[in-house]
Amino acid sequence: PKTPIAEAPPASRPHVTRNAMPWERCVAGVQLALKDPKVVFLREQIEKAGCTVWPTFFRAAICTSSGNYASGVGVQVCCNHMRRQDEITQVIIHELVHVYDDCVVKNIDWKNCAHQACSEV
Repeated sequence: PKTPIAEAPPASRPHVTRNAMPWERCVAGVQLALKDPKVVFLREQIEKAGCTVWPTFFRAAICTSSGNYASGVGVQVCCNHMRRQDEITQVIIHELVHVYDDCVVKNIDWKNCAHQACSEV
């Protein structure tokens, strides 16, 4: 069965990037990205480290950046900024690095700029 990643297309599309892909294509693109070997590998490593990636962990959303991760909430792919499948996959890979850091680095403080910068590197 498919992982639920979005309830319905948003009514409005603020912050839409020029040539952003249609909502339905983005939602399908998130599903496709979850099969990418790098994404599968990162998810496996996160699970091996003792953290759970639950069925609704990945969400299609409308937001102001290309994507984001929040501890206890999951990963959002901002469809209003996605133009190609590769962008969706790269956003998920990038955010999964933060998920891994959140899982294995004890006492990480996401409000601390130095901690955030280390995860970005």
